[in-house]
Amino acid sequence: MQSAKFRSTSRHCFIAFLCVCVSAIPICRSYPTSVWQLETLGSTASILATVKVQNISRPPSEPQSMKRTVLGRAELLVLRTFPLSAIRSGEHIQLDYEQLADESSRMNGPDVPPLHPGSTFIVPLKSNPKPASDAWRLIADEGIGTVIPAIEGEALFPMQSKSGREYLLQEVASALSRGTREEMPREASYLAFQTTNGYAFEMTKLLAIAMNGDTERWALVTASLVSSLGIPRPTIADFASGKYGMNPSSWPGSLAETTVQRMARPNDGKNELIHTFLNVSDLNEWGTGGALQEFAREPSLVEELHSMLESWRPGSLYVACDVMKAGQTKIVATAMATALGYVNDPSKSHSEIQAACWVIRDFGTDAQFNQLVRAIRKYRYQDRKHYDELWRNTVWSDNDRERAVLEILLADQRKYDSSQSYSDIARYELARLRKPNPSTQ
Repeated sequence: MQSAKFRSTSRHCFIAFLCVCVSAIPICRSYPTSVWQLETLGSTASILATVKVQNISRPPSEPQSMKRTVLGRAELLVLRTFPLSAIRSGEHIQLDYEQLADESSRMNGPDVPPLHPGSTFIVPLKSNPKPASDAWRLIADEGIGTVIPAIEGEALFPMQSKSGREYLLQEVASALSRGTREEMPREASYLAFQTTNGYAFEMTKLLAIAMNGDTERWALVTASLVSSLGIPRPTIADFASGKYGMNPSSWPGSLAETTVQRMARPNDGKNELIHTFLNVSDLNEWGTGGALQEFAREPSLVEELHSMLESWRPGSLYVACDVMKAGQTKIVATAMATALGYVNDPSKSHSEIQAACWVIRDFGTDAQFNQLVRAIRKYRYQDRKHYDELWRNTVWSDNDRERAVLEILLADQRKYDSSQSYSDIARYELARLRKPNPSTQ
């Protein structure tokens, strides 16, 4: 039986794998991991310190070492603590913690604290009898949630924290209610792995105090929480109806549910939420695109998304692809023009090129798809990195159009990696396409 401290992440591993397939977000875990729950940290740590990371030192590289982690050291500026008198605000402390031996191994784990200079976190600390001479240590070296994202600003709550749990709830509520647009995804991603059922109601009350009726902020919190959840996930309509609250033990996203229900109260709450999802689409394309599919026919979505596509707003093409899959046809022409522009612009990000290839392959005319094929031929020798982006995001689909791209790869005898050539990849994929669909066998 699992320890009560931890919760299995097998469901999240599957969810994260789907996310990687959609947008190559590096969160897929193929190694055993566990989740430290907020309430466990609150009751276990001797000291909870909200800190700003000043410097990180890495030990000399050990090329012969087979260890997955090495002991690093962080210099931390203490902003506030629980208990209040544990460490003085403004004091600098040293923290020894486990780092990955090689940053490129992040996909292979284990989960270690993602500390980096300039970041702000709550660190749960073990007791340290000699703080003047010995570095501090976290209560756990590995696991999801060993540290909690935070913000520098003081919490705006009238009550003094009476427990570690209360301190953490106030800190997280402060980050949600006052964090910047860029800080919100960090906090939401942390909460996506947390089972919030036990404190969703308390957290919502704290947010209500901090945000004082600010509908725009409620929409930002709601959009961030919902879009951070793995897929498949409940729709906004399901959350609003309280459908998942009837069986909270089976669903860890109850905080997202309570914020959706709070957001549903204003008369124009739906349009405000749609606007906010679009506004954060550059920070989490796959999460917002999936959430907006249920609003595919809403006039406010069509109008704003059309404008975003015309201005090549980051994230908009990815959302458009999802909305078009849901049956919205009024934005196809604008999305296609944007997509055709992207495939000839090597400066665009992976997610933008990915969405462009999908849009052209799945919604374009034959003439438009041929423009994508010509771009792949053009960049084959002109820009190999862009060439790889274009063909990789066009093949491995259920669309027979990809055969035209595979013909290009079939004639490419160069090495793709140490184990295979481009032509090898084409042969494997063509063999897959020739196999009958299992449903028709």
